[in-house]
Amino acid sequence: MSFKHLVELTFLFGCIDDKIRDKIICFDRERNQIAHRLLKMEIPSQKLKQICSRGLQLLDALETSFSQIIPKPKFIKMRAFKIISLTPPKSGT
Repeated sequence: MSFKHLVELTFLFGCIDDKIRDKIICFDRERNQIAHRLLKMEIPSQKLKQICSRGLQLLDALETSFSQIIPKPKFIKMRAFKIISLTPPKSGT
């Protein structure tokens, strides 16, 4: 089952509204574009931080919505995302 299917199921169960669903689908599309560009090292770090921050906000919204259907263990929590470096380590040093 894909991420999009899970989002659609959550929408069909009435746990998220169409506005949140559209934001999540848009985020998924942007995340895929960034992942593709990141592989080519073409993504500005500020844009990456902005999208990651928005993704974490959407994860909080999804977490709240999913908890109405499936209780989540309390030990699973993600509150921060830190980018240490966008450049790969040099080999042989």
